[in-house]
Amino acid sequence: MIKRIITYIKSYINRYREAVTNLIRGCFSPQLALTYIIPLKFWPILYPRLVILPENIKVIVNHPATLYVNVYDEFVLREYSKLPEYLPSRYDIVFDVGSYVGLYALRAAKKVGDKGFVIACEPNPYCFYFLLQNININNIHNIIAFPVALSNKNDYLDFYIIKSGNIGASSFHYAHVKKWAKEIKRIRVPSMTLDYFIRNLYVKLNMDRIDILKIDAEGAEADILQGGKNTLTKGMVDKIIIEVHEDINPLEYILKMLLEYGFRVNLYI
Repeated sequence: MIKRIITYIKSYINRYREAVTNLIRGCFSPQLALTYIIPLKFWPILYPRLVILPENIKVIVNHPATLYVNVYDEFVLREYSKLPEYLPSRYDIVFDVGSYVGLYALRAAKKVGDKGFVIACEPNPYCFYFLLQNININNIHNIIAFPVALSNKNDYLDFYIIKSGNIGASSFHYAHVKKWAKEIKRIRVPSMTLDYFIRNLYVKLNMDRIDILKIDAEGAEADILQGGKNTLTKGMVDKIIIEVHEDINPLEYILKMLLEYGFRVNLYI
């Protein structure tokens, strides 16, 4: 019992130090730092329902994992901004595939400005609800969100949702989801290829390019690239930021596909 208490205290002290360090570095806002040190067992009693992040971005906290995993990845680990040239800039058009609750999309929308634009795709209906709410509370007008998945098919596909835990790890691949959760729900979600999306929806928005295509789709990245072959090989997309889930797609396979499509690869592991 004493060992458990000591372990808990050490864990709490480490979390406190981490919160202070990230606050000083500018990775955390003051409210985020305070929220970060609240023990998980007090969820949902003490957690604020709305947290203001760095860059004055507001998010509704749908689950602690949003802060401990997704916000941490976005602002501390900077998963999508390892290189300066991959940061969205003014007037850019950004395509966010696997938007979750919109952390990347919201940041991108502020960076590209009123004359830039963000397309956000999120097939998980639970996440899509919070994506819309977060767009609304931030008073963002340059994001269009679509409740669809991108893959290599125009169809309805089985999608596995994590009922308790990090819902952001939900996926088309049951084996991937099974690693993170015991309670899983299967639903059917609409899917289309990137080529179909561009041909039938994108042109109606009077857009002729994609400056940054960000893909974080929990194992669907190979299917998305396959379904976008025409778009990707004709030079419409300038840069791609892609998170590879190697339990589903071997890294070598994704790299080979990108090289065949004519992209230069910057690899971060």
